[in-house]
Amino acid sequence: MNKKKLLILITVLAVLSTGCVVRNRIKKVINKIEENESTNGESLINDIMDNDNSNKEVSLDVKKDGKVAVYLFRGEGCPHCEEAMEWFNSIKEDYGNLYVLIDYETWYNEENASLMSKVAESRGDSGMGVPYIVIGDNSWEGFTDSYKEEIINQIKKVSEK
Repeated sequence: MNKKKLLILITVLAVLSTGCVVRNRIKKVINKIEENESTNGESLINDIMDNDNSNKEVSLDVKKDGKVAVYLFRGEGCPHCEEAMEWFNSIKEDYGNLYVLIDYETWYNEENASLMSKVAESRGDSGMGVPYIVIGDNSWEGFTDSYKEEIINQIKKVSEK
């Protein structure tokens, strides 16, 4: 597979994915291609996607300071992420006493992107898009109106434990 076809494939995959794509993995593929032009593109993608040490078990605290820990992995400039942030701010008056929002920017922070990948993989999620929200034993990839009630119910459920 030549470099041009590989870049087209990556672009198409990015466009087709749900939510905003985590740019970090795409950047890794492009950097690896530029570093070693003779590498087989398919094996390179498999190497980056499968062998990034993300298969280590990762656990997140369910509560922080007595409140439900709501983990939000997001990308700076992602419209879906901004919508999620605005929504979490809008429910603070009613539910702010139950949860604390823990925010990780993943597009420009490689450590946060790596953490998101590890968390997603350990939970059986793809980890390919943001926002990625984790509350207790539930998680959501992307953000839509249909998630709002589920998220509130999960916050309430975890707060009662």
